[in-house]
Amino acid sequence: YERWPQALDYRVTFTLPTNAVHRAAQFEVVTGYLPPEFDTFWQFNPQTQKLEPLSDGPGEINHPVVLATPDGKHAMGIFAPAQATPHTTGPSYGRWRFRAEQVVKWNCVFRVRDAQPLRAGDYSFRMLIPIGTRAEVEQMLKDWTIAPQR
Repeated sequence: YERWPQALDYRVTFTLPTNAVHRAAQFEVVTGYLPPEFDTFWQFNPQTQKLEPLSDGPGEINHPVVLATPDGKHAMGIFAPAQATPHTTGPSYGRWRFRAEQVVKWNCVFRVRDAQPLRAGDYSFRMLIPIGTRAEVEQMLKDWTIAPQR
């Protein structure tokens, strides 16, 4: 994506069928499962433009999440640009450590709620997935939070 050949521009669409009546929907739009070596958790603070240490939760936060190896040589995270989906909150970013399963995870979640039944049809979302060293991932997140997304 843009000047970062290792970044993913990820788009997904969920379809609510016409015969379903829901007033709320939770979309886990993308999830990254990583080996336990990615045991250092970070959040990207858009105000400081820096990665800051983050506990392994579990749970969701409002800032993009990055998981990295302790030496910073390998990292992967998640960022969602502004979305134009009515009645939608998010993104929220989750992180978990599953010790018994020897895996760590980040995810991105959007929630759609309305007093009226949700419209049937497509709900589309876009995410950017930075991959590289911890420093590269931090720079990608800086680029993406400063510049408007296309």
